[in-house]
Amino acid sequence: MLLILLLACDPKFQAWIDSDGDGYGSTEDCDDGQASVNPGMEERCDGYDNDCDEVIDEVDSGAPCTEDSGA
Repeated sequence: MLLILLLACDPKFQAWIDSDGDGYGSTEDCDDGQASVNPGMEERCDGYDNDCDEVIDEVDSGAPCTEDSGA
């Protein structure tokens, strides 16, 4: 039991915890509670930072999504 508690406090161990099952650990994933948000996702115009680049709803050119962007 003590070993489990010690591992849970180790930052290297915590990096591999993947709460949403998307293949990205909590230190890489900007929302580890939602599988549709992780560094490997394509950005969509939905109000989320789907690709974890700290920019919400940008299209391929880096410009923000608009109603007529088609993104």
